[in-house]
Amino acid sequence: MQRPNFYLAGDRRIINPGIQFEEDRAETTGETCLCYIKEVRSIEYFPAEQTLKSVGISIDLERLRSFGMTWDNAPSPLRSLIEGKSAKSFHQTLNQSTPAMQQALQQILNCPYQGAFKRMYLESKVLELLVLQFDQLLKKQKASSSTLTFRSTDIERLHLAKAILQRELEHPPTLLDLARLVGLNDFKLKQGFRHLFGTTVFGYLQTCRMAQAQQLLSNRQLSIAEVAQRVGYASPSQFCHAFKRHVGMTPSIYRQCQDCA
Repeated sequence: MQRPNFYLAGDRRIINPGIQFEEDRAETTGETCLCYIKEVRSIEYFPAEQTLKSVGISIDLERLRSFGMTWDNAPSPLRSLIEGKSAKSFHQTLNQSTPAMQQALQQILNCPYQGAFKRMYLESKVLELLVLQFDQLLKKQKASSSTLTFRSTDIERLHLAKAILQRELEHPPTLLDLARLVGLNDFKLKQGFRHLFGTTVFGYLQTCRMAQAQQLLSNRQLSIAEVAQRVGYASPSQFCHAFKRHVGMTPSIYRQCQDCA
């Protein structure tokens, strides 16, 4: 099964260790994505007191093939799947949902029919959404196939965004707030980070947090809970899990190793 998702309300952060393209990402209101995730453990962070609303679609690959979709006309993340070859799990964030997508989503949520008519109507709208999303993805890939160029002012703003993340580890801005702070739109911010720094915005933030945590753990006067708080984790257990995934050992064992060194 491959799964398109459409985020209608609320922001969240999700980590899928080991998947292709975006294993650590932010999912924000208005975005859409395409993913194929199997046998991967997800770590999800949801802000408190925030309404979350999304529409997810699961479609069997045989159904896609029945429409004549082949390797040549499928978006690149789907090509191996369409050909029946083994493929790694992936997550591909697309642009903001288009007005046509938003209209189809509202029609799904407010379906006026019942029974067999409802099923026929919803299936037609789901196929419409898939066409719109695949078309968006193909256009995105065509645009990214050309050499990415950034003006000198864009590069300065991207480095400023990087510096803000380094400075605000405990209370980092959201992706949209960071984009506003440096004067870029969120799409250029995300693309620029991948192009210049070889990682996602939240992937870079995670790297900075773990580097800072390693330094703080050398201070025996700080408890692990205090270290977790200083690098932006409200929960020590979440910090310990993230630290072990990044460093390969728990904070307490890392501290013991530092003492023995």
